[in-house]
Amino acid sequence: MPDEICIHIQGFVEDQFGLGLIARAVEEGISVIKPAGIMIFNMGGRPGQGVCRRLFERRGVRVTQMWQTKILQVRIFSLKSERLCSSTMAT
Repeated sequence: MPDEICIHIQGFVEDQFGLGLIARAVEEGISVIKPAGIMIFNMGGRPGQGVCRRLFERRGVRVTQMWQTKILQVRIFSLKSERLCSSTMAT
């Protein structure tokens, strides 16, 4: 039974980093937020802090990092085995 990985492309440069939905949420948020309003996002940072920061700055959003911690990953787990969305196909 093969696994199928579902990646929903949003049409943003950030799709290549798996951040297309976040980019879409930022763009839609900009269109409805009040002047000097605040958007809060909890970013995992897996593609890197620079990529996450540029996602917002590219759209004119000022980034203020409120909190950061690093959680080390247990060695027995592999990032390669993670699925964004998985489904199995019956044969």
